[in-house]
Amino acid sequence: MRLAVVGAASSHVAQVLRLAAAGALGPTTRVTTLAVPDTEPVPAELLADRTTGGGSPRTVHRGDGVTLAAALAGQVDAVLVLTRDARTHRALADPLLRADLPLLVDKPFTADPDDAAHLVRLAAGRGLPLTSSSALRWHPDVQRARRRWRSEPGGIGVQATGPADPDDPHGGLATYAVHTVEAGLAVLRGPVGTSVTVLPGEGVRTAVVGAGRDVATITVLAPRGCAQTPFQLSVAGADDRTDARLDLGPDYLLPLLRAFVTGLAAGRATAPGPGGRTLVDTVRITAALSA
Repeated sequence: MRLAVVGAASSHVAQVLRLAAAGALGPTTRVTTLAVPDTEPVPAELLADRTTGGGSPRTVHRGDGVTLAAALAGQVDAVLVLTRDARTHRALADPLLRADLPLLVDKPFTADPDDAAHLVRLAAGRGLPLTSSSALRWHPDVQRARRRWRSEPGGIGVQATGPADPDDPHGGLATYAVHTVEAGLAVLRGPVGTSVTVLPGEGVRTAVVGAGRDVATITVLAPRGCAQTPFQLSVAGADDRTDARLDLGPDYLLPLLRAFVTGLAAGRATAPGPGGRTLVDTVRITAALSA
């Protein structure tokens, strides 16, 4: 399978290139093309580092979303949009979907819920796999919590906590808040309600959302100096509780990438992981926390 990566600046790009070169995404999966959007230029030395060495992509394209889509159409089997600022994702993803390219978009999916809904409709109308996900959604402890609480007869309370810097240069609070949002939403067992209540404090913001029988509180805290709160997930039912600290290892993107590639190889019309309403809900709650 031939993959293109759009974006070169993020550390996620280096991880994807390393995993693909090591065969971790499958023996026939390789990154053949690196595209550099005008919205996220990179220094020449960093681009050289990304495109040298075993398994590195041989082709580099530069331009806006339309230009990149024209260059990639028919040349690759799927695209990973790995630019860091979610405010650019609609402009990049829309032409790629119109070129009939399956997409995995790095978190956050978009910055605006309307942009998220637009891309979901576009992909569905063209029958294309489209997904976006935080690595925390695939964390073993989050997946264990999903399985543990799936059959609980009563409602559950989900508490997710993590860091988020409102001054992050690549999209503000949403850049990291999305991790905590996805960890919390992953355990909920029903559709998220339309109402989101946000409680602001000094350096802390909490979103409260309902999902049928369940309720989630999602709290993000601004770092103080070099210190930041760890990602944590707690789930409580009527007679039990589970708690986990969500630390990430060096290959934290691997479960998401492997699921995406495996799903495409199997010819699935939808990508594994979040899709449709879940993508829009994630953006909606993240945007509410950022407002």
